[in-house]
Amino acid sequence: MTDIAPARYDRKALMHAYLDAVQELSRLNWATGDEAEAAYARWSQDAAIRSKTRLAYLVELEALFQVNLMLEDPFPDAPLLMLLRSTARSYHAIQTPFSNYLAAGLIVEALEEAGIEESVSECHDRMLRATDALHKQHLEMLDTLLRTVLGDQADAVYELDDPAAAAIVLPEYGNPWDDW
Repeated sequence: MTDIAPARYDRKALMHAYLDAVQELSRLNWATGDEAEAAYARWSQDAAIRSKTRLAYLVELEALFQVNLMLEDPFPDAPLLMLLRSTARSYHAIQTPFSNYLAAGLIVEALEEAGIEESVSECHDRMLRATDALHKQHLEMLDTLLRTVLGDQADAVYELDDPAAAAIVLPEYGNPWDDW
């Protein structure tokens, strides 16, 4: 997730808010309304508030840019929005075998004892370079799709002191491990 508040709202800010919202909706299994509230009831209060704030942030930016990226059937842009969503989901799916470990000390010890730590580490380094490249490619594709979906609003920039942007509540980004 993004972790720095923007100095202004532009397509990049909208794209990162969209990525955050897609990740939150994925955690909710795409539930909305009462189903989402039932899911939130099983989360910590802080995690639920952060999730709701991230989703609300996208809604506020969508209003600013006069677009709805989360429509179920967003005719006539359905194919582009479907690809936008699947690209965001694909972006979040990119990982390496070590991605989900907070601390991999025991694994590293086992690799050292087996005499394969250096070989595995080199493979992992190559994977990290590949995942970095894939993330960049996904962001390029998301930007291209957003530029098209936004049309005349694609290059719009709203400064934080702009009255249209002044009411937007920035989400607070905490440690994602606090959610678990």
